Amino acid sequence: MAQRAVTASWIVEGVSRVASLRDGCTNEEAVDTVWLLMDPAVFDRLTRRRNWTPEQYERWFSRSVARLLTADAAATVH
Repeated sequence: MAQRAVTASWIVEGVSRVASLRDGCTNEEAVDTVWLLMDPAVFDRLTRRRNWTPEQYERWFSRSVARLLTADAAATVH
């Protein structure tokens, strides 16, 4: 769990370098959001139980991070 928190923080730092966080979204909230999206149970449920490919999960994860964290998600999410 601690390693996932470090990775989530690293991801948020990277996102913050290319886009502003949404108004009212603190860095701590952003890290918690990414940390939750990265939970192995989410990956398991989508790939094993819903038959998503790892690539589908990767696209969903990236789009979800952009939508939930960034102010200009509409311009960056395709």
